Amino acid sequence: MHSARARRATALGTATIAAVLTAGITALPAHAAGAQLQLFLPNSLQLPLTAPADPSSDPNSVLPVNIGRTGSAPVHDVKVSFDTSALAGVADLHSRSGAGGPGCPTSGAVVTCEVGDLNFDKINMTTNLWLTAAAGVKPGASALLHVTETSSDATSVSQDLRITVGGPDLKVKDIAPATHVKPGSTVPMPIEFANVGQLPTSKVVVELEAGEGLDFAGAGMDHSKLPSNCEYAATTGSNVGEKPEMSNRLAICTLDLPAAVGQVYRLDPIALQTASSLVGMDVLVNVEPAEDAPGAQAPLWRKADSFQKGGAAPLTATAISDDAFLKGPRHQYDRQTYFGVQADNTADFAALGNWAPNGDGTQGTLTVGLQNNGPGAIINSHSGENPADVRLVLPQGVQVTKVPTGCHSEQLNDKTAAYACDTTWLVRDGYQQTFPFGLKLTGGSTAGNARVSFQNEDEANPQDPQLAFDPNPANNAVLVALGAQPAGAPITAVSASAAPSENSTNPADTKDADSGKALAFTGGGSDAAPLAAVGGAVLLAGAGAVLYARRRRTS
Repeated sequence: MHSARARRATALGTATIAAVLTAGITALPAHAAGAQLQLFLPNSLQLPLTAPADPSSDPNSVLPVNIGRTGSAPVHDVKVSFDTSALAGVADLHSRSGAGGPGCPTSGAVVTCEVGDLNFDKINMTTNLWLTAAAGVKPGASALLHVTETSSDATSVSQDLRITVGGPDLKVKDIAPATHVKPGSTVPMPIEFANVGQLPTSKVVVELEAGEGLDFAGAGMDHSKLPSNCEYAATTGSNVGEKPEMSNRLAICTLDLPAAVGQVYRLDPIALQTASSLVGMDVLVNVEPAEDAPGAQAPLWRKADSFQKGGAAPLTATAISDDAFLKGPRHQYDRQTYFGVQADNTADFAALGNWAPNGDGTQGTLTVGLQNNGPGAIINSHSGENPADVRLVLPQGVQVTKVPTGCHSEQLNDKTAAYACDTTWLVRDGYQQTFPFGLKLTGGSTAGNARVSFQNEDEANPQDPQLAFDPNPANNAVLVALGAQPAGAPITAVSASAAPSENSTNPADTKDADSGKALAFTGGGSDAAPLAAVGGAVLLAGAGAVLYARRRRTS
């Protein structure tokens, strides 16, 4: 999955590794016939010439080692050995041994980490090992570290990792966000970077990932208008299931630039085209000395997407003076920054509610939901929180017989039943999501009004939240009369061209409320009290009589 926020692997603590290795083998077969060990290492690693204060936690010093095995059975007596013979005079390997993780004793030039039983396709050993430059080593010196993984009942594997000390070291300047942008306009993106290492580069690779709503100006289907030393790809977004994906734009630009030590460069302005639906989005900017550098995104991008070269004049960089940036403090991952684009745009979220009774009107389907009438798309790619979930409060005399997938009950008191239905963090213009509840009116053919509204993670006002992006709060809640007659506005599916849509109207997506999978409530409450209805429904603006604090469930 692509997003505008780059994701870096997080190392498991040594205690966690030991615990999961032990717990994972207790109930599984004792033999792993035909298993093949797996070793996951980068091709190269560049160490800082001067060791940081705590190299064991420095991302440029830690040795990223992941191990695994094929098949489904555990393998036994796993060891990972690091032969440092060739590193003499170039770099020193250090290990964290003892309680809480695999011991890594040293014998001569070989460090061996005793893992024991292994029952994972891939597990992280990153927190156990790190390297520092050897005393007196010259910048640019390199050597191979030979790594071998063995087991008593699986095929071994080995790999060489090139360790280089010093060399070019790039950092990129933080970019002030563009604000009050007019949707549909073009925005320039200024990029500055500097070489703060010990050696010049032979080239500079600039990687860009523009989130949904942003594109490289002139791109579209015509790459001939884009720089010829850049390659471009577009990811396909979706709203399928619980893992929606943004439609992003990727660029990998390679400059044949010998970036000098101590020099700042400004890249030719890169223009971004904003979509009419843009509200706010980021562009990832990553600058590396090579496409296969440890922090580079390009290898992963190329595996997942097909790139096309541009056909216009190549992108270039100009040497400039910026001492404040050049001499400014370093921070982790400072080869990477983000350019935020905030547009003056809105999104009209509307609550949906429709009652369709069956037969004598004592049973039926209440469909509730959310629709974004645009023009903006609300995408919370950073927090992952849904901008608005759907909330249903039922009146007394109603029994829930079917609960849609994605909804769960929240009983407010002895008589009031409420349901919360999870939507998504990616709400495009035209997006619609509906949830059909099966209801039985236990008091006859009239039961009062069901209230459909929104809620989110707003601590101050989780129910009926003030949606800052919504210019029309009047349609953020609706009352639907439950009785013998249909009520509520008809819910019409959005056109296929508007946006990917998601609903829970398939019978397979619902569950019996009395089957043990969900609770059946006979509800009622002050915010479900009958009100004068127009056409079977009343729109409310900011009304909220039931207050409770909801937290998103983690399971």
